[in-house]
This record gives sequence, C-alpha cells and structure tokens, in this order.
Amino acid sequence: MKQFTIKTAKEAGKILLRYFHKALKVKQKGAKGNIVTNADLAAEKYIIGAIRKKFPNHDILSEEMGEKKIGKSEYKWIIDPLDGTRNFASGIPFFSVLIALTKKGKIILGVVYDPVHDELFFAEEGKGAYLNNKKIKVSREKSLTGAVVKLGWVWSRKRFKKVGRYYVRFSKYTSWIRRYGSVSSLAYLACGRLDVAMHIGANPWDYAAPAIVIKEAGGKTTDLKGNPYDITKREILAANSRLHKFVLRNIIK
Repeated sequence: MKQFTIKTAKEAGKILLRYFHKALKVKQKGAKGNIVTNADLAAEKYIIGAIRKKFPNHDILSEEMGEKKIGKSEYKWIIDPLDGTRNFASGIPFFSVLIALTKKGKIILGVVYDPVHDELFFAEEGKGAYLNNKKIKVSREKSLTGAVVKLGWVWSRKRFKKVGRYYVRFSKYTSWIRRYGSVSSLAYLACGRLDVAMHIGANPWDYAAPAIVIKEAGGKTTDLKGNPYDITKREILAANSRLHKFVLRNIIK
C-alpha cells in the first residue's frame, strides 16, 4: 500500500501543477469563502479512480465527493485532493495532496505531498515518519519561548474569538506565530520546522494524514482537552510531549 499511496499522491500533484497559475473554474461551497476549483475535482477524480481500480472493496471519504461506503470493508481511504485551495486559486505556492488510510477507524498510513516543492511526508503505523525517504523526528524544543507555533482555524466568529484568546496567550511567550492557509502544514511539526501546531474546525481529510506523520515522528496529537486525536475530532493540538503538556496547562487551560 505504501508505494501505491505515494505514487497516487505524486500523480495527483502533477495534475494540480498543470492547473496552477492557469485560469480556473471556481465555485463557492458551504460556508462563505469556502471554494472548490476544477483542479480539486480533477485531482480527486484521479485519486478515487486509482483506489477503486486497486482496492475496489475499500470505502472512501473525500472532501468534494463525500463518503462512499462500498460494502463491509474495514479499510477507508480519507482524501483531500487539494488542501489549501484558497492559496492555490490565489497563486500562492503552498498547497498539498493529502491521502490517509484507516483500518477499523484507526489511521494506519498517511501521505502529505507538496508538489511545488516536491516534498513528500509519509508515515505508516509503527514504522516511523519520513520526508523524501529520510527519517524525521519532532523538535526537542523544551521552552515555548522562541518556539515556532502554527495556529489555524476554519472561519467562524466563535472560532475566531477562541483562537484570538490563544494567540494572545502564545504571544506572551513567543512572537513566532504562523498561519499558512493549508492544514497540511501540520506535517512541518514532524520534521522540526514547527514546535507547536494547533488547528480548529477542520475535517478528517485535513487532519488524518498529517496526524499519523506527526505521531510516527514522535509527536503527541490530541484534541484541545488532551484526549488522543482520532478522525472524529475537529480540532488538533500537536507538539513534542514536553511542549504539549505546557500548552495544555498554560495556553488552553
């Protein structure tokens, strides 16, 4: 499954690059500001087609298509064909393909592929995390002072106020607070580019792949109450164990 997933993500990335910086067909969907483009749909069509051909009995959950339950399979693929659609549509070169596989609801494999920078994060349960075939680990940062923090959220007034409170609390310790416009940037924590990552309001297709990459890189992933992350959660907090504990006690509290 490893080679299949990597190949599928890379091929989907090639599709996205063919649309990037070109005229796009853009539609609004759901909440204000949430969009889908013909690039999302083309990449999704390819990924789903590849899965159905290779694993015809597996279930699929994809951002644009929704959930397709094929039968009684214990496997489910979770897909975001274009994470960072707003960046993509605006010509900002920061977006990714996300593909994860669950077995009986547990994430067992995940790929985050950034086609612009040709960076592929991969993890399989119990086998570590890798960036372009090089094993990676979360940072050993011990203090929030000077730590690089990612804060992200899906827009709503309630979430904005909540994240705003966290921003103020984080800023008492560090000024290095980032928002990338792509949930896939969570994977940066797995290789030490980030020390803490928090995101609120996204969906399984946003979190599943980076969550297993972080976990296999030695990071801790939970919801904002400290409960282990699973695909039913719409929020995630990730860091090394020491910083994770500090954030729960002093930022979220």
